[in-house]
Amino acid sequence: MWSTVASDSPAVGLTPHPAMTGLKQRSLIAARIREAFDGVHRPPEAMIAPHECDDCAAVRAAFAPFEWFNLPWTLIELYPCELNLLGPEAYVYYLPAYILYSLAHFTPYDIVTEMTVYTLAPTPDQERSAASLGHAYERLRQFTRGQIETAAAFVELAQADPTFTAYMGDLEPRRLRLLRFWEKRWDWYEDSWQEDRDVHFP
Repeated sequence: MWSTVASDSPAVGLTPHPAMTGLKQRSLIAARIREAFDGVHRPPEAMIAPHECDDCAAVRAAFAPFEWFNLPWTLIELYPCELNLLGPEAYVYYLPAYILYSLAHFTPYDIVTEMTVYTLAPTPDQERSAASLGHAYERLRQFTRGQIETAAAFVELAQADPTFTAYMGDLEPRRLRLLRFWEKRWDWYEDSWQEDRDVHFP
């Protein structure tokens, strides 16, 4: 079982029962992902990767025929790092496909898994950039609480695996930052960022 516990984050965390095996934990998170993202609105093709460039045009053409739950793994493998090219609505729509792939290929040495963890785990540098923060908050506004907590549980599972922490470092501060960013997603605007930056990053 998973127990719901209070954490240092502003959102409630999901912690695996210590007796569960890694495979059972991954299976349970996969089930929670399918439940949490069921019924997410599918974005129109133009909004999948809205930037006008060759890379985004290729992603739009490749992803448009598929719903997230039947996105082929071969396509995910062809576009392992392209989550960051997706528009906000498309990111939350296709993210569960990438998490499910990662749970089935659960090693930091798999490029899809590595990049999926990274795209969910904001770095301190993002708090120093208005453009990065604005992009992150616009994306996080698309998530429900259940979706963001389940995505954070995926990062928590990676944090609990010594292979991930040896390769990617301590992911817990980044998981907590993800949840904190989500809680503040409607409060952020560029002027408030500048005020905070003047205090925290003189």
